[in-house]
Amino acid sequence: MMAQPDHDFCEGLVDALPHLRRFAFVLTDSTSDADDLLQATCERALARSAQFRKGTRQLSWLFSIMDSISKNQRRADATRKRVHSDMANVTPLFDGERDTLGKIHARDVLSLMKTLDRDQAAALTLVAIEGYSYRDAAEALGVPQGTLESRVARGRVALGQAIEQGAPTGPDTDATAERRGNTGRRTAR
Repeated sequence: MMAQPDHDFCEGLVDALPHLRRFAFVLTDSTSDADDLLQATCERALARSAQFRKGTRQLSWLFSIMDSISKNQRRADATRKRVHSDMANVTPLFDGERDTLGKIHARDVLSLMKTLDRDQAAALTLVAIEGYSYRDAAEALGVPQGTLESRVARGRVALGQAIEQGAPTGPDTDATAERRGNTGRRTAR
């Protein structure tokens, strides 16, 4: 348990408050920061009152406490700023904006895939979206690998042109349905 400061110490602290407040304002250049520094100084002085040697200047002792706290706060602030600055240069593992824009772009690309020939769309989906190798995709679609590679290449070109032209996305248009072989007409089986 901490020893209670004596009456003379407390009176000296109260008398020093206007001087300490002015000094705190000089150190911080802000009224609210000066008040915080003054409070921290008073707390530390009261907690360490046993370290004060009677017969010495209490105001000088209080100024040295305040100066020490101020220097520690400046160092801590500089460290925080440096850490925040360093953090600003770090690429986050999750970038909400990039993720959202990526999803929007992916949705647009998938909508534009509907404008492709069905065979091109299937080949491009397996290779570019699902990550199949050309050989595995060709096997899955039951076509020679060269045919699949040609469909992927033509599909990429057509998709790139559609993106550059800002082709409408959304439900199949009549032209899209015809290219894909979905005219809406029922065929007899």
